[in-house]
This record gives sequence, structure tokens and C-alpha cells, in this order.
Amino acid sequence: MRYRSALVPAVFLIAGLMFAHSPLSGRTYSPWVVSEHVADFSGNWHSFMQHKAFIGKQDHELAVAVWKYLSSRETGLVHTGSWDEPTRTTDAQDKPDPWGNMFTYWTVYDPVKNINSFGMGYCGMQSTIAAGIFRSLGYESRTININSGYSHQVCEVFYRGGWHFIDTDERGVVLTPGGELASWAQMKAHPEWWPHRPFADAPHFPDHFERFGGLVKEGKLKENGYKYRWEPLGHTMDFVLRMGESYTRWWRADSTRYYKGWWGRSDQAGEWLRNNVREHPEHMYTHKQKGEYGSIYERPGMGVFRYSPKLSSAWQDYRDGVYADSNVVQDEHGVCSLEGGGYTVFKVYTPWIIAGRNGPDPGAEPPKEGVIVNYKGEGGIRVFLSPDFGEHWDPVGQGTRGRIDLTEKLYGRWGCLVRFELEAARLETLEMTTWVQVAPMSLPAVRGATRMQYRTGDRTGEKTAVLPLVADFILPADSLRALGWLKIKGEHRRFNLHDRSDGAMVTVRPPAGSTGNKLRWLTVGGDFNNLKKPEIWVSTTGHPEDLRLLRRLEAPLWCDHWMSRLDEYLGPPDTIPNDLMVDYRKNVNNVRIYAHYSEPERPVKDSPVEVTHCVGGVETKLVVRSDTTYTLYGEGPNEWIRMRVLSEPANQAK
Repeated sequence: MRYRSALVPAVFLIAGLMFAHSPLSGRTYSPWVVSEHVADFSGNWHSFMQHKAFIGKQDHELAVAVWKYLSSRETGLVHTGSWDEPTRTTDAQDKPDPWGNMFTYWTVYDPVKNINSFGMGYCGMQSTIAAGIFRSLGYESRTININSGYSHQVCEVFYRGGWHFIDTDERGVVLTPGGELASWAQMKAHPEWWPHRPFADAPHFPDHFERFGGLVKEGKLKENGYKYRWEPLGHTMDFVLRMGESYTRWWRADSTRYYKGWWGRSDQAGEWLRNNVREHPEHMYTHKQKGEYGSIYERPGMGVFRYSPKLSSAWQDYRDGVYADSNVVQDEHGVCSLEGGGYTVFKVYTPWIIAGRNGPDPGAEPPKEGVIVNYKGEGGIRVFLSPDFGEHWDPVGQGTRGRIDLTEKLYGRWGCLVRFELEAARLETLEMTTWVQVAPMSLPAVRGATRMQYRTGDRTGEKTAVLPLVADFILPADSLRALGWLKIKGEHRRFNLHDRSDGAMVTVRPPAGSTGNKLRWLTVGGDFNNLKKPEIWVSTTGHPEDLRLLRRLEAPLWCDHWMSRLDEYLGPPDTIPNDLMVDYRKNVNNVRIYAHYSEPERPVKDSPVEVTHCVGGVETKLVVRSDTTYTLYGEGPNEWIRMRVLSEPANQAK
């Protein structure tokens, strides 16, 4: 591998070198690199709008630019089957039935979550993702299910007093004679507008125009479901890099390390996709698509977090990275228990979905080598795992050393806690490796001389960590009661797709790892039956008598679909207490909350970060600090990008 120093303006290169020897180092919150060629899909929509294709645009011009971006071969969504997070896929009689809970609730519709981890989906997913993006940019939006002879779903956005049709799956729009984006109603009334390719630099119904347009011309397509707010917008790409931790993302996976997705299903569609992967492993998700309808990427991307803190008292890594501990001290060899025993806990959280290494047949055996914990010490050590961030713990290993593969327990999840219980024992070394799936379309591409920006901080500009509180109401009542933060109201109707509960009460607290942790902001949401006009109330004092209405779900009159997915922002200027109450009233079918909290008692914050780009076999390394803008030159394929926070000696001057 060739290596060269970064082509960075001198002021930034000097600043990076100075920071490399600065005592002001520690964990880094939400590090993010943005390329001028790729829009920022971190959940920071202000930054998204600074992309060169969108800046300064609105209404028609912005709608067309976003459609082109999501339809291009390099940055656009790939047409595939459904992509879902793990959930129950059987009915009340325990027979296979993936269509209800999975397709309604756990298909990945969130724009930020999908575009960073997946970048793909069928028409129902793509239209919902597009609607979520447009809503984030200030448009009203909806999806329309088109049926009778051709099952398809599209997006419409509202501006200048009317609706406008946008299709990212079929890559199509139709213009009126006046040059505006036509609505679906106009398209049905004027099939003669269809054959004209409106933009030379963007695709337009390349594969299915004759079938789709022909059915419209024959009057055989009818709308069947105007859907309102069927898009969650709670996910962000916020995460923390600690001392001794790196995160590397590749544009192309190693052909086996990817999230198994649809072929885990037991029906005909799942078998078809499994056969396609077995016969054409290099194509994987593209379904043999070629030309403008496909993607330039034949594989998904992948990423790996490697956390190897130095645990001895000679280094700051432990205090910087530990999540919680009790009755332990550090010595020159590691972390030791005091009399009576103690424990130490480390957190894994990734906003990219956890994936493993698959065999040649993705459905034949469980994936492995997705989450690996290696440790070494002396004395009595027991290891426990909490996939729900502390609600319950399962034993996963014991002994003075071990290599524990947690992939099967964490596959398709977003993180966990790992606890080491020490009885007259010492933990001397630790390495935690977490592999994730990455969508190449989201990565900061370099093409020639490219302006890059490195920044830190969440979408509000604060330095926060994330605690996800997610409850799938298809689970048995006992499993939901075990979640200490959730209480379901009334009867729990777990197999009722439309009406699983009369509401729920949630208490949101920052993690107990440090008494100084403080809630800063949240996205409060879930899945609802809007026919019941459900409501979300919150108490920002922590007292039930102070509950106030945050949102009432009243769908517009044109909406003829029962399902709504909604995530609302709650944060400054509101005062957020450390015991915040969320009261879901009348109906809620699943709960989804992302709580962002600050960690003021961490000894130091916001390290300089070593960033390495590999383009065309050439590595370019630099040290940056928020907010740094630099110019990078690269030719050839983008291969990988790495961010790393170095270990820091404990005797560093304060």
C-alpha cells in the first residue's frame, strides 16, 4: 500500500500536529467526515442542505435535485426486497407469517438508518424514505399505493399549492407542459406526457415504462392508500469514539460480511433471493441489475469498530472508555477488584446495523465473527451480556482469558453492554470488535481534488451519547414487563396488528453509569393507528401532574390508511429533567425513543482524530479536530476511510 501525506492547507496541518501533542484529549462525540460529492445523511438536515446540488434551492428546484440524487447510480437507492430488523415472524398459532409485523413495523423505513446501513429497498420502502427526507426539508409529503394490475408505491410532495409525483424506485418523474412536476392525478389524466424524457442527466422509467405507462393509458391503475406520516425520523448517526478505538468503513464488503436480510424468510421470495446470492455472490443485492436502473456498487459496504483500551493506571483509556464500574481500582497491570469483588462495564453502540460473516449460502448457518470480545486477566472473571443496555443480563463466558463470539445474540441489533465481574481478579487486556453493514452511497467519496469537512457533535451541535429505548409489542407481556422503563396500559393485544395497546407510559432516564449524566434531547415516537387519534404527552418536570400534549396524530382527510409512524423532537429550549415521562394515549403499537445525553463528568473530551483515506491504493493520513476543512486528492476507486482516537498516557500534563 502506498502512502502520502495529506494535501491540507498549512494552517490545518499545523493545527493537527499541535493537537496531536495536546493534553486536551479524550472520547470524541459524533465524528463525521463529509465530502463535497456526497450529501450528509447523518440526521443533520442543515448540513444536508449545504450539499452543492441542494444549496439555495427550494420548491420545484429542490424537489427535482433530491429526486436526481436518490435516482443516480452512485448515490441512489438500490431496488431490492424488504430489509428488516429482527422481529417475530410467526402468527398467533406460531406458523410462519412475516408479512404483518415485519412489513408493517420493522422494515427499515427511517431515511437516516436505511441510507447509512442499507441504501436499498423495494418501492414501498423507497417512497417512504423519500417522503421522510422531504418532510425533513420542510415539505408536506405522502406516499400513494398504486394497485390493480401493477403493485407499486410512490411519493408525492406538496408545494406551490399542489402535489407533485416523485418515484425513486422506477427513477421517474413527469413534467407538465409548463415544466412543473406533475401530480399523480395529472399523470393519470395525461398519459401523453409520459414518453418524454425530461432530464438528460437523470434516469426516467428505464425498465418499466411500457408496462407502467401502458397500464395508466388503459386506465388500469388506481390509487389504493394515501399514507400519511408513514416514515420514522428518529435515528441519527451519532456515536462515540473512545481512546484506543478506531472505526473503518469500506466501500465494498468482503463478499460475505453483510446483513442477511430477506433471504432469511421461509417463503418463495426468500428462497429466490438465496438462490440468486448462491449463484451470483459478487452481485448480492443488485439482483443482476445493470445500466442506469442498478447501482455502480456490486456489493454493500462494511465497517468495523475496534476498541483496544490500555487498562493499566499508566494510561487514561480506562477512565475515558468505561461505561460503569463498582469496587474496582486500576494498577500498573489493569483493573482489579477490591475486597468482596467488583465489576466493570463497557458499552457497544453503533448507528450502523450489526452484521456478521456469512457462509456461501446465507440462510444455511448462523453468521459469525460480527461481535467478538477478547480478554485476558487473572483470578475469577465472569462475563455477562445485556443486549438491551442494562435491562437484563445473560452469562456468556468465564475464566482468566477468552474469545467470545456474540454475533448470534447481537445480529441485526445496534449495540449492547458487556460486564466483567471480578472476584479477587484483574482484567488486564480487552479487545472488542464490532462489524457493521455500510451503504456505499453514504460514504465520503474522493474524486480528484475534493473538499472535505470533518466535524463533531450531534445534529443540535452538542456532544452527546445515545441510549435507544425500543419496544416491539409483538413480544409476550412478560418480556415487555421486564423493561423497567415501560408500562403498557390496559390489555396487551400482541397479535392485533392495528391496536396492540391502549397506550403506554415510559420513564426516560440517562444511563446510571455516572451520576453526572444529563438528558439533553430526545426523539419520541412509535407506531400508531391514526384512526384512533392517538396522542403523545410529556412531562418535562418528571411529575405526572405536569404532563402536556406534545403531539396529537390527526391524519388529513385525504389519508385513507390506518398506519402512522412518527418521531417527534423534544429538546432545548425545553428544560429536560433526568426523569422525563412520556405518556402515549389511546393507542400505541410499538415504542421508539432515542435519548441523547451528555457526560459532563468525563475527565476530558473531544480528542483530535487521526483520519486516513485510502483511494486507488494510496493512503492519505492527517490529524484533525472539529471543525476542519481540507482538500484531498485521489484517483481511482474509493477503498476505505478510518477514524482513530489514540491512547493517552495518564501523566499527560493537565
